[in-house]
Amino acid sequence: MNAARLAALVLVFQLASAAPPAFWVWNRPDPLPEPALAELRENGSPLLYWQAAEVTLAHGWQDRLPAEMPAPAVVPVFRFEADPAMLFRPEGIAGLPSKIADPRPGWIQIDYDCPVSRLPDYAAALRRLKPALGSTRLSITALASWIGSPGFEELAGTVDEIVPMFYDLLPDRAEDVRAGHLVPMSGRDTLVWIRRWKTCPTRWRAGLPNFQRLTLFEADGSLVGHLPPFDPASLDGHAGLRLSAPPAGGTAIYQVTADSMPAHRPVHRNQLLVWRRPDEATMRQAIQAATEAGAAGVLWFAHPASAPAPWHSVSHLIHLTENPRPRLQLKVTDQGAIELFNAGPGDLPCRPGAKPWTLTLQGEPGDFVKPTPGHFADIAGSDGSLHRPRFSTTISLRFHQLPAGHSLVTGTHFSEASAEPDWQIDPRP
Repeated sequence: MNAARLAALVLVFQLASAAPPAFWVWNRPDPLPEPALAELRENGSPLLYWQAAEVTLAHGWQDRLPAEMPAPAVVPVFRFEADPAMLFRPEGIAGLPSKIADPRPGWIQIDYDCPVSRLPDYAAALRRLKPALGSTRLSITALASWIGSPGFEELAGTVDEIVPMFYDLLPDRAEDVRAGHLVPMSGRDTLVWIRRWKTCPTRWRAGLPNFQRLTLFEADGSLVGHLPPFDPASLDGHAGLRLSAPPAGGTAIYQVTADSMPAHRPVHRNQLLVWRRPDEATMRQAIQAATEAGAAGVLWFAHPASAPAPWHSVSHLIHLTENPRPRLQLKVTDQGAIELFNAGPGDLPCRPGAKPWTLTLQGEPGDFVKPTPGHFADIAGSDGSLHRPRFSTTISLRFHQLPAGHSLVTGTHFSEASAEPDWQIDPRP
């Protein structure tokens, strides 16, 4: 057997033996809704790392866990403010054992963005903490840049798992922003950092992004900040924004043409608004690179029900290495509504900077009675008057996304046809 063939077989074995993908659930004090729980069950009930508390010097301990946890496998995550005082004060990491409810969980995770220079102090704080945890195993998040730093080996020896986060690795330089060259959310630097973690002496998972981001820059390229939760589908129809160039690599740049308030945040004329999401091909390469570097699996930030603007569904991410595809089905309900259902493992994603998806229906005169969009974005048009739809034989509906396992339904009495209409999606998925 040649070396290339052997390497391929080894990789197949590694992919098969790696732990299933897991998900962070962040800043969500409410239980997941039943459809989200059903999706988890249908995809093997992946492990959830659920934020249990936020701890800051100003506000102390703030609970985040729901009163009841309707999920089978949860690791509580405790987020500590990135202040060195958290390493020494009793209300910081040292006070964690008194906050963990009985029965003690099998695992907990600490999320603390420790400066590299304080890694030895962090290791000492965790070494003091471990005896008080008893049989509970300890996971910590990490900055990708910790690997190989002074004190990292000592830190790794105090915990049972490390989860480095492979996003937000490089800042945007002002001159690059002005030239229209933005740092991708996931690029070649992601793969470089993942491969460096091959030397990690402790079990580790790769933290990867499952969110979309909107960032505001001044006209000179200087950073203003990230905007709060937003609807990516709203960008292209916003009167105060103009797409500067065709989207590429999961990035779209918008020129602010008038003072306005997208994403509930004021923006001003001549500023730049940048939408970013992970690149799917790069994320598949990242999973492969993590597997080859010895990672125990992948941890996605975050579960779609807690990410402000999620990139993909649980199903799509579970099957990401298989290049999942949507499988669309259409039917007319008993109430005469048109229902478009995605029965496949892959999503039809939102595509800012590109035309929305269009469902075109073709029937006979008299088939279409009361065309109202329902869950669809709008009715794009027809070959007749929408005021007299019975004369129409073609009607188009636009929509922005359709995740795996979800459906879009028009208003009732849309159609009175005895058979389902002919239909197509443009562009073809």
